[in-house]
Amino acid sequence: MNPLEFINPIEDDNEKNDGTTDNIEVLSQDIKKGEDICTLDIALEIYKKNIFKKNNSIMYVYDYNKGFYLPITQNNYENMIRDMTPKKYFYFLNKYSINEIFGWLKYFCENLYENMSQYAGISFNNGFYDIIANKLHQHSSDRFLTYKLPIDYETKKLSSMDTPEFDKFLHDVSCGNPIIKSLLIEHLAYVICNVRCLKLITILFGPSNTGKSIWLDLLAYIVGTNNTTNIPIEQLPNNFMTSNLLNSRLNSYPEIGNKKIENIFILKALSGNDLITCDVKYGLPISFKSKAALVFATNTLEPLKCLDPGNALYERFLIIPFMNQVPRERQDPYLFEKLIRELPAVIRKYIVDSGVLWNLHCRNYNFAYILEAINMKLEFLNPLTSVELFVIECLDFVRGAKIHKQSLYDAYTMYCYNNKLVVMSKVDLYNYIENYYRKNKTTPVEETRFRLDGENKHGYINVRLK
Repeated sequence: MNPLEFINPIEDDNEKNDGTTDNIEVLSQDIKKGEDICTLDIALEIYKKNIFKKNNSIMYVYDYNKGFYLPITQNNYENMIRDMTPKKYFYFLNKYSINEIFGWLKYFCENLYENMSQYAGISFNNGFYDIIANKLHQHSSDRFLTYKLPIDYETKKLSSMDTPEFDKFLHDVSCGNPIIKSLLIEHLAYVICNVRCLKLITILFGPSNTGKSIWLDLLAYIVGTNNTTNIPIEQLPNNFMTSNLLNSRLNSYPEIGNKKIENIFILKALSGNDLITCDVKYGLPISFKSKAALVFATNTLEPLKCLDPGNALYERFLIIPFMNQVPRERQDPYLFEKLIRELPAVIRKYIVDSGVLWNLHCRNYNFAYILEAINMKLEFLNPLTSVELFVIECLDFVRGAKIHKQSLYDAYTMYCYNNKLVVMSKVDLYNYIENYYRKNKTTPVEETRFRLDGENKHGYINVRLK
């Protein structure tokens, strides 16, 4: 039985609970002294000693040691109930009673309605930095936070010499371009802050040895390995994979594959802070809003055309170029270790004191240089796929011409190889050719079987190679 979908143990449908302790006191009075212990008794004690929240279909409990809320999931609910149960009731616990206790807890728990402005800030290891108040607060159950960064907020005053390694690294990867530098800093601020409202998929684009991997590793280090997932973009719409994003703040991957995304709608929901429902192995579906910033790196943007041939995600791509290649003999093998030592000072200097985070909040988390980013996307990302380019550059649509389908596909793959383009499937090529004349009012293409050059195969009439 899935505890997240547990049926309310109370059979009276007319009895309602508003999430307050008044309801618990009423239930407590109904328990007579001397009665045998039941699951309700245990649930009442657990509820009074802990703080629970319910967000959509997910239950959370506040961990005082960690300073944030933990989700009660299919994988951990039994152990969590056992840990919270007083020792005198241990003999009573079994799989059935634990499920029933969880049902009561879910019944008691109040629904959560998130207030974005209340949580606008960064959850550091040593406290929550409030953007609006410009103040570091102690961690508290009053704020519904499900994570904290594994680094402290730097409280001492900084000088311009506190981050020499990061300053040089930022200058190198941006080629000294102030717009790219600003995009990187604003993107860093967005990844580590608590708010998720942008419809955004970030692509770090450039050849090898340009700092993309270092930047991804820095993001993962700042956010924390427990808050980071590493799922390829083409696998994110997979139902079972999607559930792994429940408590993730960052999903990054160093490559983009050549496979087409079958379910664009799920990826749009994941990148747009929309409510999604996904499957859990050996359990019932769960619903949640993903808080994971999606960041991927690639040496070529051609795979994006295969991922999204209909351009449904085009507006969500933020492409940040990494173009300054550093030869291996000039690379510092200890650069990452040097950078992470400066991270508390980097965040204080570049994100907080510079006003980047506050300005980002005032603009509703829209980047300052978004127009420049759009222009870079237009420059780097050719909206035409390799199939479209091949048809335009290599085919003639004339009456009486013939070509076998396999010969056509062989010519297409050679074209992609020569031009360093991603090879799409035969189905993609054939479907595009068969519909091309309708869109472009060319000579109609007919698919049939015929003999050509001594071979009897399926092919197209009224089309040929140039």
